[in-house]
Amino acid sequence: LECFAVETLGYPVDECFERAREISLGFHDDTLGRVWAALGCPARCPHGWPVDPTRSRIETRGLFALSAAHADANVTVERLDEMSRERLRALLAAGIEPGRSLRAVSVNPASGMVGFAAADEPKAISLVLAGSVLVRAA
Repeated sequence: LECFAVETLGYPVDECFERAREISLGFHDDTLGRVWAALGCPARCPHGWPVDPTRSRIETRGLFALSAAHADANVTVERLDEMSRERLRALLAAGIEPGRSLRAVSVNPASGMVGFAAADEPKAISLVLAGSVLVRAA
């Protein structure tokens, strides 16, 4: 229903998790299946999580938090923690979204910051915020 909240109802990505939870109580399982089919059977939610739990478990292998990246790593953003609207807003504002390539990642525990280049623009987020981003080595 997160895809439905974004694509059909027009909610922003940072709000769709909460909205999907609210409206899910009003849908029968059959109706949920029909909504999913009407959306083209999306494989992932807007935060990058696979819809199929089995696929999610399989694809989790090899993922790690952005905050644990090696120096000068190049990574691809796979999933965002969808539980906090404030974190999602901050991540989206920093150009972090599923599918985005981040280059030259530098984790600095002393300053509590993680630097990277996204779309050839230098960016930085807090180490705590970087912990809510799952990435894969590029």
